[in-house]
Amino acid sequence: MRKYKIVFVCFLLSTFLFTSIDYAKAEGGSSPTTDSSTVQLKIPTDIIGSQAEEYIKRALTAGYVKAYDDKTFKPDAKVTREEFLAMMVDALDIPTEQPNGTETSFTPILNAAVKGNLYQDDYRLKWSDPITLSDAALTLERATHQASYARIVKSSTTQSTSTTSLKNSYPEYAEDLQILQSFKDLNVKLDDYDNPKVLIQAITEWYSRKQDEFMDENSKQGKNYCIPTMGEANCVNPTDQKIYPVMERYKSFLQRLAKFSTDLSKTYDGFEPKQRVYESVRRGLIQGSGQGKLALDSSITRAQAVVYIERALSYNKGNDLPVDKYALELAEVYWHQTNIFTKWSNYLGIENSSKFDTSKLPYESKYYKGAITGLYIIDLDDPKDPFWDKLQYPLKDLYRDTWAGNRAFPLTKSKDAYLIVYTQTKNQFKSKVDLQLIISGVGEGHLNDGGMTKERQEQMSRVAKGSFEVQQNVVRKINNLKPGMPYKDYEGMPAEYTNIKIVPKKNIKVEDSVTIYLTTGVVGDTNTNQRVMNIRPDHIKNLPPESVLSNPRGFYLLDQLN
Repeated sequence: MRKYKIVFVCFLLSTFLFTSIDYAKAEGGSSPTTDSSTVQLKIPTDIIGSQAEEYIKRALTAGYVKAYDDKTFKPDAKVTREEFLAMMVDALDIPTEQPNGTETSFTPILNAAVKGNLYQDDYRLKWSDPITLSDAALTLERATHQASYARIVKSSTTQSTSTTSLKNSYPEYAEDLQILQSFKDLNVKLDDYDNPKVLIQAITEWYSRKQDEFMDENSKQGKNYCIPTMGEANCVNPTDQKIYPVMERYKSFLQRLAKFSTDLSKTYDGFEPKQRVYESVRRGLIQGSGQGKLALDSSITRAQAVVYIERALSYNKGNDLPVDKYALELAEVYWHQTNIFTKWSNYLGIENSSKFDTSKLPYESKYYKGAITGLYIIDLDDPKDPFWDKLQYPLKDLYRDTWAGNRAFPLTKSKDAYLIVYTQTKNQFKSKVDLQLIISGVGEGHLNDGGMTKERQEQMSRVAKGSFEVQQNVVRKINNLKPGMPYKDYEGMPAEYTNIKIVPKKNIKVEDSVTIYLTTGVVGDTNTNQRVMNIRPDHIKNLPPESVLSNPRGFYLLDQLN
């Protein structure tokens, strides 16, 4: 009798293990099973040796993805929008409800995804269609959004650096902090800057209580209490007079810090879809399919879906993921037509990446009507840079313009440099006027000084002899231009200007603000100097300043542009 009971129990168990779920139907095969213990006993044979094998094993063990009844995984099968969102909801342990009689089994999953901010009407096509990489990236970004925000607030390029730069502009900081810390009844950690608004409230409430004490001090001496800013008019409040300016300065410091946090929060709350794709790549959740390719329109497979989800789970646990730098540049261009924040991320600060205003790229005046279509930073030393095709001319035909002495030096002999390349539409007016894109504040040195300062004269002399230390225009050879040979400006021969500039990577002088603007260069153009971006990278003020008495413009020495 016991023998038959054992057989019957085994039969029931096997039936339970291979029960299917209707929201995960697979084309051309049976449905995935629901119990992850099956795969712990038997690994699907079609994942052995796969690059995604370990990821799939973890997913099977976790139970958010299933093996099929025929004990295969079908790693190359396409994943539908419905299946991918169901995997994400399950992997993140977002609670779901049971469907009612009129709902499909997917309805509670969709409702849970919306409630958990995992899906906000991001893609609307048929749920049964394969999901593309760009659509999957939207869900992956939302799945890691809070973890990313927490990281960036604490990162060295944002909150801590912003705190440091604000301290540098607050000379009384150390003394004021010591004075406030000396008051034993101010029970708050004054240098905990993760929550500046909480500190502001605590200090304000403390000072309100102290005012009662100050009133008593005056009352004992028969005088009225007065506001510290009015001085010693007819009151005696020496303690108040001592701490009032200290408190006001420190609160001002905290308020600026709180504003930074608020601005960052607004930026994070306002991501547009293409920015979410960029963020997914920046966090290491998705990578490119090869040099110069991101394949956002391609459908993803079951194996790829598992890899992406496992990366998201790892990221949320605080792990750093490898980032495909080429894919990141492509994703940034996909987002807002430039890769400048990827190439110069440590310099410009990722918190400023939303300040590149693409609405300012179209330009119209009485001299020019058209638009800038892209701004690309190319690493001159990297033959695999994904944007070499934006150069338009052979490298051998391009020369550095020295800005002084009208001499040119070949780019093929240059190194440790970035090329700044912009593309534009043709002028819709019948005019030879072109649109120029200018990046100000990066490597211009003293060549833009007002007047002929000593520093400018010395730098012009060095540059004229071929010294590469400032941002320079790039000219294209037309005839037999030789290195160091004088050439005629603009439309003359044997060289002409291009939409390319070159800037050194190392030991470069930068200013505390970076501006990108468009201009035709025509005197009297009413729309000249149209700003695309104007930022002040916080951490620039932490660099060694260059003090030049004859030049009011302040420079900071940057050992590496990125």
